[in-house]
Formats: sequence, C-alpha cells, structure tokens
Amino acid sequence: WSALKSRHEKVGPIAQIILIQQGLAVKYKRTERLSTTSTHLTELIRRIYVIGLPKEEDFLTILMLNAMSEDLPHVRNHIANSLATSTSSAPYGPSNIRARLDVEQQL
Repeated sequence: WSALKSRHEKVGPIAQIILIQQGLAVKYKRTERLSTTSTHLTELIRRIYVIGLPKEEDFLTILMLNAMSEDLPHVRNHIANSLATSTSSAPYGPSNIRARLDVEQQL
C-alpha cells in the first residue's frame, strides 16, 4: 500500500501544476461551510507538497496559465495539452509558453 500511495503522490510537476491551479481556483462562499473549503485547501496543499517543493519554472508556468484563464482560454488549453505530453527529455516550460504567446500576439 505504501509503495502504491507513494507512486501516486510523487507523480511529478505536471500533477503539481494542476493541483496548484485547482487551489488558486478555490473560493470561500457564504453558501457553503467555510470549514469544508478550508479542509479542501488543506488536502490540496498536502498533495502539492508531498510531490515536493515547486521549482521556480513550474511556479512561473502555473502563474502564466492562470493569467491566461480569462482572455486566452484557447491558448491555455493548447499549452495544457503540451504540458501533459511533455517529458523530462522534452520538457515544456515558460520559454515554450512565451513562444506560443508571441505567435498568438502576431495573429
């Protein structure tokens, strides 16, 4: 069980990016129990830090994706797909995102 749990908790920076984005999207609402939201945030943070401390490039990627959410959702989706298919030997990071944004700016 411990090996299986460890394997799923240490899935890497892509999972960590997704978890941090989920955390940034959480909002307290008066119509819901505030303690439930706090518990949800606590669980997300636990899962984020079990993976390890976010690297600077990973956190920049998260912020860049978050900044696209309103006006550039199609670009964000394209980048998210590219991130999901990236590997350690062919990473996709902030420089790739900047290049994709440059293309978008020219359109």
